[in-house]
Amino acid sequence: MTIEKRICPACGKNTPGEYCDRCQKKFNEGFIALVSVDPEKSTVKENGTMTNENAYRTGELLFIKKESFFKLFDISEQDVKENYVFVHDEIVNVLKKSCL
Repeated sequence: MTIEKRICPACGKNTPGEYCDRCQKKFNEGFIALVSVDPEKSTVKENGTMTNENAYRTGELLFIKKESFFKLFDISEQDVKENYVFVHDEIVNVLKKSCL
């Protein structure tokens, strides 16, 4: 797992699928980005998802291999439409602690 200290401001925020070279390299290597969000400041849809426009990012980004992601989380590959997913900031904190 790779932990980034900050989110690339342009990556996926307004135009899903357009990423900086650094992030694109990670995606090409089989990683998925976990974007830390504050759920209380974000707007969550009835189905439990949130959009780029409604996600309140905390500023942290973790890259994790896709195989590991799908083993850790109860989500199917068909449900992941982008190279990133929004996750509760507490999930990011737990993953960071387990990697130290």
